[in-house]
Amino acid sequence: MELLRRDNRLVLPARRLGTKIIGLSGKAYDAWLTTPSETVSIRAFEACDRVSAILTLDDGRQLLVRLTGSIDPREDGLIMPVIHLDVDDPRIAGLSPEQLKSKLNLLVEKGVWCGPHWDEATLVGPLHQSVVDQAVNALDWVSETEISELGPSPTRETLLHWLAKKIIQRERRLRVPDLVLWKHEPLASNPLMAEGVWRAGQLLELEDICLEKNLGHVRPDVCAKVTDSNGVDPVFLGPLAIEITVTNGMSDERLAKIREGGLPTLEINVGLLGGDLDLEQFTQLLITETTAKKWVSHPWLDAQRRSHEDELVFLRSQSKLPIDQLGRIFLEAVEAHSTLRAKDDFGHESAERRAKALMKVRFFADALVAQGYPEAADDKLYRLQGCLLDRLISIRDDRVVGYKVESLWQIINSILCEGSSNSKWQTLYLSAIKVYNPPLCEKHLERVGEWRTSVLESLKAGESKYRRSTRFDRLLSMLFPAMADVLSKPLPGPQKNTNLQEQVGDFVPKYSAKGPMWLTGEDLEIWAQ
Repeated sequence: MELLRRDNRLVLPARRLGTKIIGLSGKAYDAWLTTPSETVSIRAFEACDRVSAILTLDDGRQLLVRLTGSIDPREDGLIMPVIHLDVDDPRIAGLSPEQLKSKLNLLVEKGVWCGPHWDEATLVGPLHQSVVDQAVNALDWVSETEISELGPSPTRETLLHWLAKKIIQRERRLRVPDLVLWKHEPLASNPLMAEGVWRAGQLLELEDICLEKNLGHVRPDVCAKVTDSNGVDPVFLGPLAIEITVTNGMSDERLAKIREGGLPTLEINVGLLGGDLDLEQFTQLLITETTAKKWVSHPWLDAQRRSHEDELVFLRSQSKLPIDQLGRIFLEAVEAHSTLRAKDDFGHESAERRAKALMKVRFFADALVAQGYPEAADDKLYRLQGCLLDRLISIRDDRVVGYKVESLWQIINSILCEGSSNSKWQTLYLSAIKVYNPPLCEKHLERVGEWRTSVLESLKAGESKYRRSTRFDRLLSMLFPAMADVLSKPLPGPQKNTNLQEQVGDFVPKYSAKGPMWLTGEDLEIWAQ
């Protein structure tokens, strides 16, 4: 103590402060602050007893220095900083005054602060705020002024729900998902909706945003109006209701009330946005992504659904026509789809028309299956450019179907130029040319003659290049009656087993008119391979 009195300088020890809060999820957040050691000058020394003294520093601050080995500082009652110097080490007791003085500052610097501190009020506040900021950024807390808005017993779920509404209100924009009408049941149940129709989702600008506003029998979390900004699909313009969910979706009763009101309503399940997100990431996903969003009601979808149901009634009536009329309608549907496909127009409206046309083809294909033509279910007949039916219709009518070319000969030439994998179907095209005799110039007729000779020689030699499966012959005989006689005759040369399952790369499901119209069991496994 005497050495402290004589020396006018010492180094104050560093001090470490910490604080902690528990977020709404139960997770703990903490922060720590360390003030560095400080060299100070002693202006006054007041001895309290042999083991303690009050030091007054040059700047007027005061502190109590106490030498202790195991003393309990909590009973001193002094409201000023206290430094405990542990002098239990016997080596210190054996030092000379000169040696003790040289080690004094080191001894004080290693002391321990106890009790209050001069800067505690100014340091604890910012430190606590930094912990709050951590929890807020982790979507686990809100500021003291906003906590009352979460209700009497807030949870992290109520926080996410409240936060999503506030962000939408602040950002005034929102990307919405596609409007899509899909059918997940087998095609035979409702094939018109198998492929779907849609409107592409967009980033919408919002105005007149209200929270928890009563709209008839419902009270959406967010109500807004979509502004007519550049490029917005008109189907999205007008009022928009947004429902925020966190874990569980909306009840059937609430969904029924929403759909009854007919207001475009979007559900955002913020519980699907991911794991540990900060506020910026949460905002980005909520506003610009569509992963957690779905339409629960939209007048456009309702109108499309009614339109499809009405058309389905009409098509079902057509599917009950006699088989020859059904075959003619099927080919008309194939041609309509092929014409749209050949235009290469990839706009949304064109895509919808193509999808709708393909649904009609599949509908009538299923009707043919039901009347005993299971091979009609194979979409290789009609779906892609260069399919069998496009080419046979073109040859029959001497016009282009399904291609962006100008003449039938260009289609025939494309057949001659294609790879060997499709060569087995060339006997069908040669038979159609023979039966329908489309007008060709002498040069082209000569080329067809050479082609026919080459195919016949290959067949007579027993080669398999041009030997097709007869699996479509019965269906094609019905669709193209003039070819029925030709198709009923076997191909020249040694006959080989043309069982469907032995046709590598050509799989036809074994449909039954009485069974389901989708693959199951062994058929599904074969298709998957």
